[in-house]
Amino acid sequence: MSINVFVYGTLRSGEINDLTQLAARHGLPAPRLIGPGRVPGYLVDFGDWPGLVPAQDGRFVTGDIYQADPRLLPLLDEVEEISPEENACFLRAEVRAETALGPVLCQYYPINPGAAPGARGIPADDWVSYRVARDAAALGSLETPALLLDLDRLRANTDMMRSRAAALGVTLRPHVKTAKCIEVALAASGGRPGPITVSTLKEADRFHAAGFDDILYAVGITPNKLEHAGRLRRAGCDLKIILDNRKAAEAVCAARSRLGLDLPCLLEIDCDGHRSGLKPDDPELPAIADLLRAGGVTVAGVLTHAGESYNCRSREAIVALAEQERAACLAAAQRLREHGHPCPIVSVGSTPTARYARHLEGVTELRAGVYVFFDLVMAGVGACTPDEIALSVLVTVLGHQPDRGWIITDGGWMALSRDRGTARQPVDQGYGLVCDRLGRPIPGLRMTDANQEHGVLSFDPAPAIDLAAAYPVGSQLRILPNHACATAAQHARYHLVRQDSGHVEGIWARFGGW
Repeated sequence: MSINVFVYGTLRSGEINDLTQLAARHGLPAPRLIGPGRVPGYLVDFGDWPGLVPAQDGRFVTGDIYQADPRLLPLLDEVEEISPEENACFLRAEVRAETALGPVLCQYYPINPGAAPGARGIPADDWVSYRVARDAAALGSLETPALLLDLDRLRANTDMMRSRAAALGVTLRPHVKTAKCIEVALAASGGRPGPITVSTLKEADRFHAAGFDDILYAVGITPNKLEHAGRLRRAGCDLKIILDNRKAAEAVCAARSRLGLDLPCLLEIDCDGHRSGLKPDDPELPAIADLLRAGGVTVAGVLTHAGESYNCRSREAIVALAEQERAACLAAAQRLREHGHPCPIVSVGSTPTARYARHLEGVTELRAGVYVFFDLVMAGVGACTPDEIALSVLVTVLGHQPDRGWIITDGGWMALSRDRGTARQPVDQGYGLVCDRLGRPIPGLRMTDANQEHGVLSFDPAPAIDLAAAYPVGSQLRILPNHACATAAQHARYHLVRQDSGHVEGIWARFGGW
């Protein structure tokens, strides 16, 4: 048994409440797209989301029709905040949608007329195309702080890493934890879903619902996440998990027996003493692999992460660490093969080592993530230059402290994060490097302090200028972040810009949480 659902706004594919992603998060079968359709009525604009007002005046709203599991309806009701109260914004109702193949009876969510008296229609029948056009506005119209993504730099960065992987003869498995955005993941994968790495099972849910089937969950598995991993496997996701200890392996074997399905594992290798993992010569390495095999669990391979590359200070040091990373992972794979484990996957990666490794002989796949945006920590390491950083935060000047040489903005640590990763580097960039509104760095100007919603900018050395005249109240600046992952996590969307452009071309949604 199934139902038909007509969606026209945030429940559509790629929007912030994508119903296919909602189904995946709750372990339900993926809704099947029947095709486009339209229903009588018109749209109203509530900012981040639309409302559909039913009408019989010749106007129509276009959207998509999905065939879905009936258990999805209560979840959609929750998203749309359906309630018996008179002031509820939305209702659930039946409608006969028009399609190219004839009428289709659907459930849909029109606006409650009593909740928005006098709501005015918009001059469009398609919310997504209207929203993109609406948001193609001048930067000056944005409420700040706002997260900006330079599409030209994103394209250059993703093209670079795909070319690197091809030249090194390995599969690229981008880490999507940095962006948490379907469109960015597609850019990293060359325009179509490919192998990816995730750091949360929520990411796995979202990206699997968007068509990414080959997913590596690259955080050591814990027993309380195995049911979730099993749901993803059962839904058709080729999810692989990692571990580095006997207790985790025993939990995976128990889950394998309980769930009745394989949970392929990679063993995590410590190549540089940075974080988790087994040393390549640890006696536990083959013992854990044997334990997994005895429990019916596939030992899919080994992986490592050269986290110490973030502490390198020269390209030569990165090259040396890349070889150390490769050699350690390969040695671990060889030990497992000597104990009868094929070890088909040999996975390495960090953004610095991925960019500068001289060769990856014996390695099968390359993982990296922050390269899609880059940031000031990566610039300090030597993995990029500031003009390759694609991410910035747009802020507005709200005041000055002339006697202290301060420019005060509306972008504090809630907009940039508390990350001070460059403090350990030769050049401390404070909370971020300041650029003009078109993204061009202003020499000597940094974000030197931050409160929750206030940023303090100052020059070093202090120039002989009138700060209030040069950077008046209401003027806009951009801040390049120390750590792109942490800064992006503070925001719900990317405002898309081009190099040297003062206009926003659109918005891409991002998500957070676990």
